Amino acid sequence: MREMDLRITELSEYFHISRVTLYKYIDLYESGAKDGIDSKVLDLFDYIETTPNIGKRNVVNWILLNTTTGSNNKSDDVVTLVNQYQSNKNRSEDKIKFLKNVLSNPDMDVLIPYLNSCMGLLEKEFLSDDEVIQLSKFILFREDVTTSKAVTATKVKETKQILKKEEKYGE
Repeated sequence: MREMDLRITELSEYFHISRVTLYKYIDLYESGAKDGIDSKVLDLFDYIETTPNIGKRNVVNWILLNTTTGSNNKSDDVVTLVNQYQSNKNRSEDKIKFLKNVLSNPDMDVLIPYLNSCMGLLEKEFLSDDEVIQLSKFILFREDVTTSKAVTATKVKETKQILKKEEKYGE
């Protein structure tokens, strides 16, 4: 780890453990007593040990892609999730663009509670009639977009009226 300029302080912060604990894990690993090492840290040590020509960048990317939890349970931390997603080689640039729009465009704020509630409903096994009604617009919208369904002239006219009203009244 010294050869890669990996600092114990940085690694301990990534894993949300103390430096003392990390030193203990290093000693255990070097002595072959791997049973006493946290599984995520052990996975990292094994990755370092078995990867030829490894460098600091490889290690940091591995940590970002493979550690979503720690003693502070950071799996829901937005910064952690975004960093992991951006480091993922299979990431979607459309999703990155969408996330930027959600974070920077106030027009998205009115949709966020609805979309969040839909995500929760999609995870449920059984839905009430009211929940099905709430979810129906989302499902129909998703179907319209994914099947490239044609938009009716009536819907275009309604959209233009809404846009004119917003422009006129600043809504």
